[in-house]
Amino acid sequence: MYTIKIPRAHLFAKVSFILFIFFTIFTTSIPFQSTLQESGEVGTTNLISVALFPFLFLLSLIAFIPNIKKIVEIIKKEKMLSIFLLWAFFSISWSSYPDTSFKRWFQIFDYFFISIVFFSHFDSVEEIIKSIKPIIYIYLAISIIVVFIVPGAKDPRFGSWRGLTAHKNSLGEIAMICVLLMSIFYKYETTLIKKSISITFLLIAIALLVGANSSTAIINFVIFFTISVLFFIQSSLFKRLGIGKFVSLFSLATILIIFYLFYTQAPEVIQSLDVTGKDVTTLSERTYLWEYIFMEISKHPIIGCGFRGFWVIDSPGMTVQVY
Repeated sequence: MYTIKIPRAHLFAKVSFILFIFFTIFTTSIPFQSTLQESGEVGTTNLISVALFPFLFLLSLIAFIPNIKKIVEIIKKEKMLSIFLLWAFFSISWSSYPDTSFKRWFQIFDYFFISIVFFSHFDSVEEIIKSIKPIIYIYLAISIIVVFIVPGAKDPRFGSWRGLTAHKNSLGEIAMICVLLMSIFYKYETTLIKKSISITFLLIAIALLVGANSSTAIINFVIFFTISVLFFIQSSLFKRLGIGKFVSLFSLATILIIFYLFYTQAPEVIQSLDVTGKDVTTLSERTYLWEYIFMEISKHPIIGCGFRGFWVIDSPGMTVQVY
């Protein structure tokens, strides 16, 4: 296969990936803005995103050309992700809102394309960490500072932290991602000083997650922490005895059984342990929403509504309420 050589193509890949990570973490919205009041505001176009992501796609496209063969090999290895993207693209044809589905599909494809082009030029974990670590450290440092000195960094509806994001749940989501990344950073650090820095920023990420008071993020953190402890039990404490896997699986099964019994037989106990003040028995009334979703699924169980073609503002099957 003939290869086209483009000088400094790897720099285009790196710049595109770094900008992608930066704007994914920091977002393209202006921080400390008032929350949405009208449902129509949800559909407001973010002009920065409209211009940014096509630009990043073009940068990655330049870096893609000389590495086509290697990228094709990576795509073949990631069969399930490639099949998903193809299926999502074809589903646009039967979506009730094909324009919306295409825009949302292109956004996901853009993320995939930028990342895979970067990995084709930089395939070492150390290089990836080196590229994104400064962004994560800067974000966490700024976020923990602003929640204490900027009144707008607190969500006006809940009083909890939202940092540089528009909503506390968004901060919780990003903080959880940062927790995962800090755990990876710590693993690959080689000196005590660098490991100490990773632990410090890990604690900052956990503080932001707790301060956001996002139930979903907190539950994810508890699950992640539990799985980490189980892996530690399996690989360290009981490995020499040859029963590490048994102990970890037994512990996980015990936790799940206890939770199930309390949830079904004594839900008031779980409710009393909840510190968020929400209705645990109905998961803040999400169970009612799930019933409606399952009813909608029964109308088109095979092909669906087209890629992200249901949660659309103008959809008659959905009512948007902003609180």
